[in-house]
Amino acid sequence: MDIYLDTNLWNALCDQAVEPEEFVRRLAGKNAYLAPGIHIFYELARTFRSSDKQAVDRGKKLFSYFKKFIEVNTHCVKDNMELLAKKCGH
Repeated sequence: MDIYLDTNLWNALCDQAVEPEEFVRRLAGKNAYLAPGIHIFYELARTFRSSDKQAVDRGKKLFSYFKKFIEVNTHCVKDNMELLAKKCGH
């Protein structure tokens, strides 16, 4: 089973300093895998649009944390509209 986490959940995992390797290992033991998609990347990147230094620092922290999950056993997903665009040749 693939699990898509909302931005709020990624923030909560980061704030609680949940260990990525352990979290992913426990999920895999239940045949479940994180499946981040392009939209979560976009939402995290929006943090950098602020001119506030705290927001930029937060964005750096989130991306650094998110990267650790990408480096372990995660499944990447595509939005249905992205798949349709590829099928239609757009």
